[in-house]
Amino acid sequence: MRKKLVGLLMTMTLIGGAIPAYAQDIAVTGDNATGSSPTSFSVTADMLGGDLIVTVPDTLTLEYDQTNSRFAKTSQVNAKGNINPAKKLEVSVPTSVTYVHTDDADVDAAGTLSFGVSDGDNQKETWSASALRAGKTAGVDKDLTSTVPMSEVEYIGTYEATVTFQIALVNAE
Repeated sequence: MRKKLVGLLMTMTLIGGAIPAYAQDIAVTGDNATGSSPTSFSVTADMLGGDLIVTVPDTLTLEYDQTNSRFAKTSQVNAKGNINPAKKLEVSVPTSVTYVHTDDADVDAAGTLSFGVSDGDNQKETWSASALRAGKTAGVDKDLTSTVPMSEVEYIGTYEATVTFQIALVNAE
């Protein structure tokens, strides 16, 4: 009978008693404790369909348009990838561009760039997060046109310029 009583008491102790379990660095005072453990997960660009990629024209060689008496070229700026839905991609270029004669730096021709909407001294195009996601394979093209009126050209030869693209993620409106 004594063996049964000891066995019963041991079983009650194991079932009724609490086995304490503590996380690292948690101090327990009294019967309760609160602690926290860091948690994280990683998302790669591939999981979201790729990085955000903006492709600008490598070269923009203007061609003579005799009908409109100007030099002009239209090319595309392409964007694809994923961005935060609360953001939008904004690409801007200056409204005017000065082409300089390659043989004489004192000779130039004034040109204009057309790209989206006018924003002060710049032309600006935007891509929403949803448009970028929808076009994540092929991308979404926006036209960029450079024009130099024939009246700006005074000398025979080649004229060159550099266009600077400003690329930014901004808050969506």
